[in-house]
Amino acid sequence: AISLPMTLSRLIGSFCSFLEPMIMLLHKNATQVHNIVEMYGQINGYILPILTMPTFLTIALSNFLLPSFTYHYSRHHYHQAKKLCINILFCCFGVGIFCSMCCFFFPDTLLTIFYHNNTCSPSLKQLAIPFAFYSLQPCLSSILHALSLSKKSVYDTLSGCLIRLCIVGFLSSVLQGNALLIGLCMGMLTTTFLHAIRVWHAFQTLKKNALF
Repeated sequence: AISLPMTLSRLIGSFCSFLEPMIMLLHKNATQVHNIVEMYGQINGYILPILTMPTFLTIALSNFLLPSFTYHYSRHHYHQAKKLCINILFCCFGVGIFCSMCCFFFPDTLLTIFYHNNTCSPSLKQLAIPFAFYSLQPCLSSILHALSLSKKSVYDTLSGCLIRLCIVGFLSSVLQGNALLIGLCMGMLTTTFLHAIRVWHAFQTLKKNALF
């Protein structure tokens, strides 16, 4: 009930990353291909590792608090479980906001420190604020598993990947490499907000059933 949906979510994400460059380069001329490949390399080689680096902290925080959440939830202490859920999300979002602000205000410095190259600093600055919400995704996913909603998380991941591929497919001819920036943001935000809505709905259902 948990391991298969988690594995399927990872497979969907990996397959999306596999299809993405092929869709971007479909029916493009030599100049467009060169620009797209250059942008694709900068985003995946330079930008995403910096933006996703804080997730090791958010995963550690969620793993630290999640056993307590599961303990209270399994024993029908729903008020304590909800309080822990809010604490987990605030801690993770605080980490995400801090790291995003660093990327937004000091993109050149960060790229120079890590890669001795700051050519893609405008793209890092553009993705910095939206990716603050990415810090919520691991903990929201873990909470969904704890709430026995693992299958729903697969649908959310699939929705985000489909939106990302559609944006890349339709806009890459016009925006070239910038289509990947939009696709990454929209796909990530779709998955994160669908997770958040499902967690909120789960607690609202418990409240309506007078279990709080």
